[in-house]
Amino acid sequence: MKKLIAIRKVLKMLYPELKAIVRYNKDKHFEIILKNVNLAYVDPTTFRVMLRIPGKDALVMEDFVNGLFSYCPIINGENCNIKYLDGKGGRSITKPIE
Repeated sequence: MKKLIAIRKVLKMLYPELKAIVRYNKDKHFEIILKNVNLAYVDPTTFRVMLRIPGKDALVMEDFVNGLFSYCPIINGENCNIKYLDGKGGRSITKPIE
């Protein structure tokens, strides 16, 4: 439980306007669900996937994941599943390596 609280604190420190759910999934991996994503799109000039959230114009998905993994050493690509919810439903950003 302390690990979940630490991940929540790091998310609030990095992105205070972002609403997220942090929990364990059935496979005992961390699951982070970003709730208030308005839009996800591919930038035509850089070909990067962008997330639009309230308070920010655009957030590069790769930079979000790398920043979160570097600030919070508890989670990494092997034990974390990051998803976002927008108007079209939920989509995965990362999946844990089995």
